[in-house]
Amino acid sequence: MNYVHLVTPITKYIKSQLRPCSDDLTTIATLKSLAQLSNYPIGVKLAIQRNGLIIQPPGVWQSFSRTLWQDSSEDIALLKVPIDKAIDLYTRDREIGTLIRQARNGLIHLKKSYHKESLVFITLELYIKNLDI
Repeated sequence: MNYVHLVTPITKYIKSQLRPCSDDLTTIATLKSLAQLSNYPIGVKLAIQRNGLIIQPPGVWQSFSRTLWQDSSEDIALLKVPIDKAIDLYTRDREIGTLIRQARNGLIHLKKSYHKESLVFITLELYIKNLDI
């Protein structure tokens, strides 16, 4: 029996039950996840699921997972709020600077996974510029 026709409706239902991600991504947790990206090979992607960041190393599972959960590279826009909060936090507490620089390096590494003409690449460049402290 072929169950493929059930995957999309089930996935849409599960995603509809999750709260909006950008409101719940905590600044520090986001920065830590972004900082970890430098430790992964080129081709790594981010998924925003269940109100958190999931690092997806390149490979067969990445493609399957992104298709199953209908992850979109445009979800990267949801990082704007935590990144803006990190910048605001830095203006009040300079000790977070090291973590921000590591997160920036992670975004630089993530940018290598996308084509230069893509919207994601341009968005990542903006985030990198904003985190240049």
